[in-house]
Amino acid sequence: MANKRKQKTSAEMKSIASKIIKIDERKEKLVPFDFDDNDCDLIIITKENEVYLPSGFVKMLSNGEDIQLRDGKMNIDVSTECLVRCLSFYDLRFWDETQVFENLRDVLSVTKMLKMKGLRDHIENEEFLPLIRAPSVSIHLTDSLLAHLGIAHEFGLHCFVQKIMVRNVPLRNFNLIKSPSFNRLHRDLRFEILKNTINDQFSDSSHFNHELLEIQIIFNFFDFIVFENRSLNVAPKKSYVVSPAINTSWNSFEETAARRFIPYDKDLTDSVTLIVENKEIYVNSYLLTTNSPVFKAMLNSVSFKEGQSKRVELPGKKHSEILFFLHHLQTPQDIGNIIDFPDITILAPLCREYQVDWLTKKIKDFIRVRAARLNKKGSKIVALNYLLFSEEMGFDESNDTLLVNSLSCGFHSLQTCLEFSVLSRHKQVLIARKRLWLLLRHFFDKYRDLILNEEGFGFLSLFEEQTVFDFQYNKTECAYVKEFQEKHGKGE
Repeated sequence: MANKRKQKTSAEMKSIASKIIKIDERKEKLVPFDFDDNDCDLIIITKENEVYLPSGFVKMLSNGEDIQLRDGKMNIDVSTECLVRCLSFYDLRFWDETQVFENLRDVLSVTKMLKMKGLRDHIENEEFLPLIRAPSVSIHLTDSLLAHLGIAHEFGLHCFVQKIMVRNVPLRNFNLIKSPSFNRLHRDLRFEILKNTINDQFSDSSHFNHELLEIQIIFNFFDFIVFENRSLNVAPKKSYVVSPAINTSWNSFEETAARRFIPYDKDLTDSVTLIVENKEIYVNSYLLTTNSPVFKAMLNSVSFKEGQSKRVELPGKKHSEILFFLHHLQTPQDIGNIIDFPDITILAPLCREYQVDWLTKKIKDFIRVRAARLNKKGSKIVALNYLLFSEEMGFDESNDTLLVNSLSCGFHSLQTCLEFSVLSRHKQVLIARKRLWLLLRHFFDKYRDLILNEEGFGFLSLFEEQTVFDFQYNKTECAYVKEFQEKHGKGE
């Protein structure tokens, strides 16, 4: 038993060394056991000493595996006592099986660097596996067991790790999510434990069957990201997807744009000519320079040819789109009265390129207003399109709260949408988090936030670029949650 073991002092450890020769003020030469000094051709540098060893002995303890040495030396950041204790396992004349390993991480560091598989397996059997008890006894993840699990995973004690993880052990104490022992665990282990913890809360019959199915679908989605890193991410190829229901005839758009724009007198001194698709558009220079710092730099500087000639070529642009853009600079327009996607997808890229900030803000406000009304059945396509459009335009995430919270359908339904598949992984994971947040409505809020929505912990520690989000129930979900709570009550 461990409590019956005695501790060896540093002096006793040094007694097994046959020679100690002072090299300098910081390091001493140590030849352990009864090795002949002349046979010691390898050096292990510890915190206190240079430990000299025969290469034949090192090959024996590593079972012939190659050890990474540099000029016959290796640095291991452990105490000399720890190193010599590990080495003694391979020379049983000096091995004391009653001695306790005080720092398992240091010991396993030695076994890893010197390829000491035999000692590693011994430590797993003697120090780790007894913590699990018999298979029939349930395991509770304590802070100590989480610390052992992290060390075991780091140093390849696979048997111990598997015996814990195959039991799908949840956290009974949610506060452990904030413990250093949990947060030092590998990302894969943290994800599995959090997943087990959530599944454990759905083990009773108080939830609807479709919710249990949705939980598994969400975790299957996360599995691809966490474990295989092959979740399809086509964000670089994304483009907003225009539904046929809101598409319009391009010919009618061209006619409308040409009819609405009021051209300027080309003979006036402050007239500027824009050349688009070999067509000339005459504009007042003040209209361009006061709205766009890009045009202002071109037209007010003699170093640009446009500033001298007052002629600006816009290659790659469409004549009708520039007319439409200028019309919105020329006279007040209500964004809410224009047809949704064909028009704002024309305006927003031009506003971004020419830095027309006030019109960009107007477009964002328009999306915000629309998002606030997206609680109808079938509105998921519109909401996903707005999310995709905002992401493509590089808009800040101020509208995401309304858009993500407006999505009332299940995750499996969202996943089948083309619009969802071309969102960035960041947005996909955010939507999955929102659905989990809804499904965990029976949790106390502080525990739900700790798992899903607290900076640096839980799921926010698993996925890059995920941040705290203002999750809210929309109107449809409020009624849904009320129905659930009336039937089952709110638990922990």
